[in-house]
Amino acid sequence: MKIKFKKRYILYAAIISSLTLLALSGTIMSQVNEPKFNIIQAQGNIEIREYTPVIVAQVVMEGERKEAISAGFRVLADYIFGNNIPQQKITMTAPVTQQPGKKLL
Repeated sequence: MKIKFKKRYILYAAIISSLTLLALSGTIMSQVNEPKFNIIQAQGNIEIREYTPVIVAQVVMEGERKEAISAGFRVLADYIFGNNIPQQKITMTAPVTQQPGKKLL
């Protein structure tokens, strides 16, 4: 009886956690701004855009891709939340990109 209850409790906790994360992700994503731009030319789904100046933060991490992406995001998040030289928060904007680097010999 205890094992059934424990499994059911874990299942309920997982469902509640998932729903909470889903709700929070919608709230967080709705607060992410996109850089301002003017469309210079458009043809179908292709646009040539002119962007206003933006701050670009970049970090290079070494290691396995999954761990490096996670560690890199934590460094960037720390920076945009005010751990920078002027100690000022920076508005988070989309897009956030990541890509694999060149392997070192």
